[in-house]
Amino acid sequence: MNLTLFDKDIEAEEDLLEHCRNKLKGLPKGTLSSYVYDGKQYYKSYHQGKQRYLGRGDKSEVIKLKKRRLLTEIALQCENNLELMRNLRAGYKVCDPFQIQSNLPVSYQDDDRELIYDLGLADHIRSGEDYRDSEKLYHTLSGITVRSRIEALIADLYTQKGITFIYEPTIVLDNGVTLHPDFGVYSASEQRYKYHEHVGLLSDSNYKKSYLWKLDQYTSAGFFPGYDIMFTYEKPGMQIDFRQISMMIDIFMS
Repeated sequence: MNLTLFDKDIEAEEDLLEHCRNKLKGLPKGTLSSYVYDGKQYYKSYHQGKQRYLGRGDKSEVIKLKKRRLLTEIALQCENNLELMRNLRAGYKVCDPFQIQSNLPVSYQDDDRELIYDLGLADHIRSGEDYRDSEKLYHTLSGITVRSRIEALIADLYTQKGITFIYEPTIVLDNGVTLHPDFGVYSASEQRYKYHEHVGLLSDSNYKKSYLWKLDQYTSAGFFPGYDIMFTYEKPGMQIDFRQISMMIDIFMS
């Protein structure tokens, strides 16, 4: 379940409830009853033990009382929905194998995470620790090694912000294509992994083709840039503004 979208559903339900309550304020109180006489339908209203004859269905008070009943029923349904949704939101936890394993007693933890892979619990996202391992020469604060100085600095940003990340995870898209984004980052607020690709060397034609192909794969698989995946860029000959990247991370992970 996508908790961000679920929160938006709750907000929409709250907005509908507030709308109904505001509309009810200007409507008369009471209930309707109707009867048929000479083939025509007539209405009466009841309120505080008093009965009033209203006439045909085109009368203003008849229409207003019909609106009141409809709004009241919608408001009641919204209240019931919100109670269920809030209870689900409060108790729901994503079954993320990596997060659950990290919270187990030390005796049950598995540093290389192979237990998770052997059980088929993370086929959609695998650690990239063995992906082109010989090219990882730059050390990071978290103890892992990465391919470039820029990626090391980005990894350190995630570490300093207390954000759980996996370097170059293996993800398999719905169409069977396997990709290795630079970072899989865990959003605690959404209880899911999002992805971060840092794009450099666009001046290299082969690198550019590879980037455009990956971008097409991500978007075709339903990844929404800025929401499911974030791209940061560097331009040859220009110094990278890590303050800007840090702010982008904050927005992306909020």
